Amino acid sequence: MKIDSTKYILPYLPDILIKSFSKPQTVQQDITITGSLLFADLSGFTAISERLASLGRLGAEKLAGIINNRFNLLLGVVFAYGGDVIKFGGDAFLAFFSGTDNTSRAYMCAGDLIHWITENGRISTPVGDFSLGIHAGISAGDIYNLYIGDKRKEHLFCGLTVENAYMAADTAGLGQVALTKHVASSINGIDITELENGFCICRKLHKSNKIKFATRQGWDDIFNKSTKPLDENLERFVINGLKERLNYNAGVIEGEHRVLTSLFIGVSSLRANLEADSKNSVSAINNYFTCLLYTSDAADELDGVDL
Repeated sequence: MKIDSTKYILPYLPDILIKSFSKPQTVQQDITITGSLLFADLSGFTAISERLASLGRLGAEKLAGIINNRFNLLLGVVFAYGGDVIKFGGDAFLAFFSGTDNTSRAYMCAGDLIHWITENGRISTPVGDFSLGIHAGISAGDIYNLYIGDKRKEHLFCGLTVENAYMAADTAGLGQVALTKHVASSINGIDITELENGFCICRKLHKSNKIKFATRQGWDDIFNKSTKPLDENLERFVINGLKERLNYNAGVIEGEHRVLTSLFIGVSSLRANLEADSKNSVSAINNYFTCLLYTSDAADELDGVDL
């Protein structure tokens, strides 16, 4: 009996990707979208993981429980503001906001995230007590939204707006939110300090009287499980081996500590090439991604691309 793994895979994919493939397609029509990005970076998990590693499997289970608990609540705040989590990078994530008042919603979401962690970031473990912190960056504008690859696909979110979100977060200290000047000028009544690097630091953060949490929307309206080409396309966006592990344990991934070596490859001038000649650049990115896949097959596996 064939297992329908779609329900296990969907939580690992952003809504914008699922919606894009809600109808079978062979060619991506639009490669840019417009909206606001919130990049939130948590600190403290590295120290916790290093200490819990000494407990072996028990430590891995404890760490997974801590991360799941905190991230479930933080993402609940993002969903309450209508955000779509695009990417995770370690203990950081990138959320996309579109539609009406998307910039204001990203700004208010960032404030609530920071206030919640400030009040709930103390963690007690068998190896000691730890404190979590968070800082965030917000940008807005056009974003390259690309689907590259063939047998193995990758959702590529890139461009100046993405870079600005990362740089804004780097500018912010713990407990701070940094904005681009464009974002700051579009939000009424905020108190900011302009910096020499072109970003702005919020002097006073938004705080809701009662922080709201929401669950992620269902996919029944945007996903037709009977459409087999759609199933296959979505499965190609998950990393090697994930589908098999999800199927094996009914959608549950157990926490574990691994000893591994990571290789990060930087690609220069990607944005400049896309801005100069998007059609040929997308073709070149696809070719490069294919080469990376062949290389990774000779080694171990390619877990993701974030250019």
